[in-house]
Amino acid sequence: MTTVKQGKALIIKDARILIAGAASLVGSHTADLLLKEGAREVLLLDNFSFGSMDAIAHLQNDPRIKIVRADLMRLPDSSRGLYDARVFANTLASCRCQYPGGAEYAGGVSRQQS
Repeated sequence: MTTVKQGKALIIKDARILIAGAASLVGSHTADLLLKEGAREVLLLDNFSFGSMDAIAHLQNDPRIKIVRADLMRLPDSSRGLYDARVFANTLASCRCQYPGGAEYAGGVSRQQS
């Protein structure tokens, strides 16, 4: 029998979560699920080069949603207020970023260093 080690569960309730590439089918559905699970705030980050406002239009009136037009590769320069998000959910195909203080993001979901 193989034993699988469980990691810590991600607590969504009352979390502030950033979704990169949010203006997409996957991003908007991810936001829907996070809101349903009780996220305090969901930051929808997209540069809209491929994404569309139509994909996230149904979320715009929710007070827990904040739409941020920014490029993930230039995030340290333009959006310092986003660093206190507890979780970053990447709906992009591939990305690798390093932020001030040594925090690193390499696609998927990564937690901010404490």
